[in-house]
Amino acid sequence: MKKGKLGAILLFSAMLAGTAVPVVSHAEEWVANTPDQINITEGQSSYTFKQGDTIWATVEKLKTLNYKTTVEDFSKLNNVDLSKGEERLIPIGRQFSFDTAKNTLTVQDSNGNVVSQTIVGSDNKVNSNKPAGEKVSKDEIAKSDQGDKAVAGSTENSSKDSNSNSSTAPSSSESQGSSESSTVPSSSESQGSSESSTAPSSSESQGSSESSTAPSSSESQGSSESSTAPSSSESQGSSESSTAPSNSESQGSSESSTAPSSSESSSSSQPKPEKPSNVVLGVPFISQGNTMLCEGTSLLEALHFKGIATNQDLMTFVKSMPISPNNNPNNGFSGEWRHNVDGTYQGMNPTPVVQWGNANGGNVVDISGSSAQALKDEVANGNPVVAWVTYAFEPAEHKQMFWGDAIWNRHVVALDGYKNGSYHVVDPVFGASWINASAFETAYNVSRLAVAVR
Repeated sequence: MKKGKLGAILLFSAMLAGTAVPVVSHAEEWVANTPDQINITEGQSSYTFKQGDTIWATVEKLKTLNYKTTVEDFSKLNNVDLSKGEERLIPIGRQFSFDTAKNTLTVQDSNGNVVSQTIVGSDNKVNSNKPAGEKVSKDEIAKSDQGDKAVAGSTENSSKDSNSNSSTAPSSSESQGSSESSTVPSSSESQGSSESSTAPSSSESQGSSESSTAPSSSESQGSSESSTAPSSSESQGSSESSTAPSNSESQGSSESSTAPSSSESSSSSQPKPEKPSNVVLGVPFISQGNTMLCEGTSLLEALHFKGIATNQDLMTFVKSMPISPNNNPNNGFSGEWRHNVDGTYQGMNPTPVVQWGNANGGNVVDISGSSAQALKDEVANGNPVVAWVTYAFEPAEHKQMFWGDAIWNRHVVALDGYKNGSYHVVDPVFGASWINASAFETAYNVSRLAVAVR
């Protein structure tokens, strides 16, 4: 980021503070709850979804009840299909109850109907020696999270090996035998298996085995119905049907894999909650001071909102910042970060920002190229977006550099809200404010650079 004249910036900041920037009443805004704002009473083994809760925050909070899962798997339990772009917000009043004796999690709607039920195995526990639903400490959660990160690399490599093995397209006679042990499909099944080749987790693997059998039309209807968070018994039944059964067997397995309970059927017919039209996540403001660290400050704001790196201030956080060896912002921070230097480009692009955030425990994803609507979708899902715009949302000043097009008045902010006609940003120089939608989108669309902090 190449900062303009600091005096002009501070003057604009003062003008902005003095103008009546319209901020809608909090009573009209949907504000996301953080995990710390979700309260589970001591000794209680259930939780009811409330206004402002998100799937991510609920997943994080349920760790305290010895249950760990992913946003994707938890969405399936709630019949929310993220692959179709469905909203991640769960209906208010939905209840998650643990049976500590049976190690089960039951999801019920506000009317008490069972949406889904799953057995909580040791892989989905923070402490495998305790039953699901029992309180665990922060130290136990931290130890479990560290263990998950340690095995993530080896899991990814083994998944790649497994995917390469499943792409050998066996003959029809071989596929029946091999499908029993390795679920390698026959040619008619290959379309289904290609969908499950993206290294799913153990719970996702059970669900994907339902769709990997390339069934007849009657089976297809059944598998699509049961693939939205089946119970463990349904998963076992569907995996048995992946061994290329005969016609008579196919009919039987189709019947068993498409037999959700009446309460599940009524629940799945309920309309999905609409996306909120007015959202403010409440990302905390951090000042970048006189530094050139608008990227790092906006990133730290978003990480703090997610409860990550909260023990670090900006001057501590910058110690782990990637530095470009050749002043190329695509591989690290370019130029001097401590203060403005005339005639030089100072800043960094998404790739090193993603590396920086993930190195500090975040889940930061490069979503560059996304539309403005896609940014709002991330925010609606409870994810702040670090967006590359321009100072004061003024017209971009272009300059050609050896690495590409440099926006000389580049600025970076944390996007954490929106409403009709406006975006809510937490600017590391100007603070939190509503920005006219046209002004924000014009500045963002200059380069469409952004990362999501999930």
